[in-house]
Amino acid sequence: MEKSLKLLCNILIIVFTLSLLASCTKRESDGSGYIFRYDLSANPRTLDPQTATDQNAMMVIENLFDGLLRLDTEGNIVAGVAKEYTVSDDGLTYTFTLRQDVFWRDKGDFTAQCTAHDFVYAFMRLFNPATKSQNAESYLNIHNAEQINKGNVSPEYVGVKAINNFTLTISLNQPDADFPRLLTATPARPCNEEFYIKSSGRYGLIAEAVPSNGAFYLTEWTYDPWWTNENRILLQRNSKNSGGWQVFPRALHFYMDRENPFKQFTDGNADGIIISGNRAEELISKNYPYTAAENSVAGIMFNMSGIFADESMRKTLAASIDRSIIDSDIPGYRKASAIVPDSVKLGNAFYRDMTGTITPEINTGGYNFIGSFVELPVIIVPDDDAILEFVIFITQQWQEKLSFFCRIEVLSAGEYTSKYLSGQYDMAAVILTASYNNPCAVLEILTEHNEQAASLIEQARFAATVTQSGQLYKQAELLLIENANIIPICFKTEYFFRNKKSHDLVYNPFTKTIIFREAKIF
Repeated sequence: MEKSLKLLCNILIIVFTLSLLASCTKRESDGSGYIFRYDLSANPRTLDPQTATDQNAMMVIENLFDGLLRLDTEGNIVAGVAKEYTVSDDGLTYTFTLRQDVFWRDKGDFTAQCTAHDFVYAFMRLFNPATKSQNAESYLNIHNAEQINKGNVSPEYVGVKAINNFTLTISLNQPDADFPRLLTATPARPCNEEFYIKSSGRYGLIAEAVPSNGAFYLTEWTYDPWWTNENRILLQRNSKNSGGWQVFPRALHFYMDRENPFKQFTDGNADGIIISGNRAEELISKNYPYTAAENSVAGIMFNMSGIFADESMRKTLAASIDRSIIDSDIPGYRKASAIVPDSVKLGNAFYRDMTGTITPEINTGGYNFIGSFVELPVIIVPDDDAILEFVIFITQQWQEKLSFFCRIEVLSAGEYTSKYLSGQYDMAAVILTASYNNPCAVLEILTEHNEQAASLIEQARFAATVTQSGQLYKQAELLLIENANIIPICFKTEYFFRNKKSHDLVYNPFTKTIIFREAKIF
């Protein structure tokens, strides 16, 4: 009898142990027991979605707050807090039906249901001139937004209305086919009025004043510029919301000021990294899984207030370039004859698929450069080996074909920015990255000296359909190239690498943010 009891006990212990192992295996297989880690390049200035502008802040905000709509792993617009929406026949009114299983929480004891009123209050804050939000400009097509932002109308008259707790309407001044994409951006995230008021001016600035209606909530925010390896932002799974959305990771840790983020990744101390160039090639050769996105264009811009105000001079330089002999073996850089990068989408379609390839016809201005300058013109170049290589290819062609000589000045990031913003250059090699809020913003930046292109872009923003929008953008793109407002030289690809066991991390190449809520480990 005693032997039988011992045998039974041993069997029960084995069964119990096996069940624990199975449980652990399940947690490991779906990521629910895993803590993901990522290195930020700096401490976020604020975690207030309405005012944050820096990339590090957006990385954290994307994992704390959920908007009406969001982007999936393919960059398509999908349901977020709004489970569905409709658009009126005139394209001016969007009606959203919200989910009822989304909740707020913070590191303390604050809990509340996320409702339509939270989105109304967020937009009131966004446009209120007292908020001083740099993000408001992208949303001024919302009814009364511009007048509120100028201080002429009270924020309560914003064209965002809560019909009831779970029905929201947004009214626009003009139709905007790409408006849903704006609603996936961080400034359109909700704000709970009760929590904001209790924060007493510290909203988004300290751990105790950062709420969450998303997959994770913030539990620690430690930063001291004199520390090393201790500066971090810790996020924990928001169990109240993990039922509605499948939230797999147990926690998410962001680190700041750790030495050598590249080595942290390759040593297994971080689960992702965003890089380009030779180091990307090194990781590709080691078979790290990655997502690549061509999200930037580099080009030569002219200072229109100086010697290059002459259009025939610019066109002569642009028309002389033979791109067929330009080449580079630096990974992630490709010669360009267009402006808009290949990763840009309008709606859920790729811009380039919608508009086709760009084949500009640049008629040379026939300018004779011999004896034109008392001093050599200067082209400033950011400290980027690949961009410099392309610039050298082009300037050599100018010398051989046109007897046009210029001096190349490679500058550090700070020196380059200072000279560029103050206009202390004749030519500048610029890197333009497509915007999260407006993927074709790379075109808008260039329209200051091209009224016709500016008009086309304005029409494109408010076109009735995404297809019409794309065609108008393409016309503007051709005009900017043919008038030599910019000489495109190369596209730049950035790579998001993840550790070899992780899956379903959502990477946005325009904000360089990663959403971890569906991330899995197996």
